[in-house]
Amino acid sequence: MSTKKILAFILSLAMLLSLTSVAAIAAENTIEPYTVISVTASQENNPVFTFTPDETKTYVVTSYAPDDVDPYCSIDSLNESYFIDDSIDSTNFAEKYVFEAGVEYTLTIGTYSDEDATFDIALECSHAWDDDTCTYCGTVCKHETEGTRFLTCSCGAVSVTKEIKLGDTVIRQAEGFSSIVVKFIPDEDVAAILYSDVFNDEGQYDVRASIFDAAGNQLAEKDDFNDSYDFVIWYEFEAGETYFFEIVSYYEDLLVEFSFVKAVHTVDDEEHPVIYTEHTDGTCQEMCYTEGIYCADCDEYLAGHNEDGLGFCQDDDCDFYCDICDEYLGDEDIDDDNDTTDDTENGNEAEDGIIGQLRNIFNRIIAYFVKFLSLFL
Repeated sequence: MSTKKILAFILSLAMLLSLTSVAAIAAENTIEPYTVISVTASQENNPVFTFTPDETKTYVVTSYAPDDVDPYCSIDSLNESYFIDDSIDSTNFAEKYVFEAGVEYTLTIGTYSDEDATFDIALECSHAWDDDTCTYCGTVCKHETEGTRFLTCSCGAVSVTKEIKLGDTVIRQAEGFSSIVVKFIPDEDVAAILYSDVFNDEGQYDVRASIFDAAGNQLAEKDDFNDSYDFVIWYEFEAGETYFFEIVSYYEDLLVEFSFVKAVHTVDDEEHPVIYTEHTDGTCQEMCYTEGIYCADCDEYLAGHNEDGLGFCQDDDCDFYCDICDEYLGDEDIDDDNDTTDDTENGNEAEDGIIGQLRNIFNRIIAYFVKFLSLFL
């Protein structure tokens, strides 16, 4: 994990813990949609803006900082704290967020530098197109594709993105760390699988992929699959809709190979549908299994579903003993006379057991968090 990501985690945690106080001392500055505001911010200098929308609407929270500035934004309300950072191929943030009518939001701006930097921010239109005109802000699309994220104009009418078909395998050289993008327009409703083939015992190469709809909303994302750094995405596509696949390499200028196939298992010329299964958790006596691709007709896993070790003990009755294997789960340093060991003992002892277990859980969370931070500091 990079130092920046650790700092982002700490900053988002700190902003979450201080959510109430931030709302109480929010600056008098307000931000309005479609209005560019100049801000001066740093790691220590965090200007705050308030926004209370009259109607529920999605806006793109966007920054326009120079290349040597890396800004971030925390969006806070009484019910939620949301942290946004880099966008694809840029250290500027540009992310959609649904603002609910009548809710007061605070937007806190900062950068990862100790020195102040001045740049612009805005709540931009998320656009809802009727032909080439936005029904929200009235913008008319110019049908420009150069420099756009999916090499597609804003309204989607003009696109130079290469298409991928079911059954295709694509081999493309990533330019630096820039993403590789292809689009898919299905003729019929279909479940399909997008998967990569770059991982090997020598290179240990790593890629990830995302699927977006025509409006740029992320529909699915996958990184590693089982014991490999390759991705596998199973998704159900609707006929006539436009989808964009974005493949990102963790290695500069990597030759990336990925394939797109119908989600079927062919047996004796018959097509059996296959589905994606999530990681399954077991108990201390039952095996856990990794994610997989499963054919119900054959009752067979075609990929994944590897053993992932035994699960964990369970203590639903809070008596400090595993309900499955009877292993003692309490603190060995505590006198056994004070432990609750019998489910039939009185309510006071059971209450002591619950409080003690909650205390142990809290202490373990704190210990794990400190240990986690110590790995990077």
